[in-house]
Amino acid sequence: DRERVAVGGHSYGAFMVGFYYRLPVAIALLAFNFVVQVVTVFTLSLYSPFFWVTSGAVSIILFVFGRFNRRDVRAHMVELRQDQEIESLAAIAERERIARDMHDLLGHSLSSIALKSELAEKLIDRGDQEQARDEINQVAELSRQVLSEVRMAVTGLKQQGLTGVMERLAKQLTEQGYTVEQHITPLALRPTVES
Repeated sequence: DRERVAVGGHSYGAFMVGFYYRLPVAIALLAFNFVVQVVTVFTLSLYSPFFWVTSGAVSIILFVFGRFNRRDVRAHMVELRQDQEIESLAAIAERERIARDMHDLLGHSLSSIALKSELAEKLIDRGDQEQARDEINQVAELSRQVLSEVRMAVTGLKQQGLTGVMERLAKQLTEQGYTVEQHITPLALRPTVES
């Protein structure tokens, strides 16, 4: 009974040393573990070969198992970190693309609206009501056009399934005169990944 408790305690310590410490420190602590085992042999009068062989073999096996387990856990952590970095970079790239699209979409149109509004104001000050009315009508038309383009852009930004996006692209290509064949196998993806 005392032998089993001693073997279990030293073996558990060997696993923990293998798992938690870098190799040079782990080897030094494993050697210390063997020294403690020797002290345990003399303290508890466990002189049987069963204790020596079993304790040494189990300690080494669990130490090696701890090292492999440490490597697997670290590889998994690196993989998770890389996945998070990829998702973060994808989100940044998407935000930058949206910002560029909105700038391209709105920049020129809003500048035109501002200039035409200023022109209409100056025309009113000069008393040229007819031309001012024409400029204001152009501002209204341009505003409606920009609003429509923004709505289309926002609709395109909403999260859509991969199948829906592929169908929309196929429809656009068909309208352009291309022949499109779709061979889509549905995938079970998280919504952020699919988007």
